[in-house]
Amino acid sequence: MSEEPLEVAWERVEAEWAEDEAHLRFISLCQVLGRLDEAGARYRAVREADPERADEAARRIDQVVARALATLHAQRVETPPKRNRRLLLLVAIGLFIGILGYTMWVIADAGSW
Repeated sequence: MSEEPLEVAWERVEAEWAEDEAHLRFISLCQVLGRLDEAGARYRAVREADPERADEAARRIDQVVARALATLHAQRVETPPKRNRRLLLLVAIGLFIGILGYTMWVIADAGSW
């Protein structure tokens, strides 16, 4: 049975703590898997338990938070402004009244034959 990808990536981070690439791969993997919370929790545990690696762990927590915010921003769905919806409603009502008036005129004109 193979290990979970996050576990393998974290073991690499632990083994190569001074290597930026290992950290970036781990954080990227967490982002792709939608588990940035896991990355934050692991770095927080290191920050609290290991004073020698606390500064680096804090820096990585900042990276995790930045990626999480960027992900949320990218996934945000913007609703159209109310002004545009009101304008669309007014145009639709105007078209309805225009078509209704034209239909009544055609009916009235057809009756005069």
